[in-house]
Amino acid sequence: MTQKRGDEMFVENPSLRGKASGISRPNGRSPLVMPARAFDDYKQRYANNWMLERTDNGILTAKWHTDGHDLDYNLGFHRSIGQLMEDIGQDADTEVLILGGHGDTFLKKYKSLLDEDANMLWFAYEHMFLDGTRMIGSLVNNLRHPDHRRDQRRWLP
Repeated sequence: MTQKRGDEMFVENPSLRGKASGISRPNGRSPLVMPARAFDDYKQRYANNWMLERTDNGILTAKWHTDGHDLDYNLGFHRSIGQLMEDIGQDADTEVLILGGHGDTFLKKYKSLLDEDANMLWFAYEHMFLDGTRMIGSLVNNLRHPDHRRDQRRWLP
């Protein structure tokens, strides 16, 4: 993180003091920020709910599944939607996202992993509200539109 106080610049990484920050790099990578998760890393991280494939020109296909078949919609999958969209949104090498299911049905069924009635307060807040708002926020705010990035690159050195 960089902070400016008066005429001095304070940088978390001491080896960068007095050097150009590199903040405006076309690929979105900077020595001042935590790097985004690599595609192969998040592909493996979400493998139990998502089949992820990306072409060389940046087209990412994300198919939800349960053991390679139609998805049994569950709490873990619900949470993974927002988390995956955050990782995809930070991946500068992904230009287009194609989202859908694997198998014959879009969503097969909901399979609860807990007694929802006995855990209603947790279920209503943690799952329905918190995960639901994260999921929608990630779908709307974290995925970058390719035109936005193309316009941004025009202004970078």
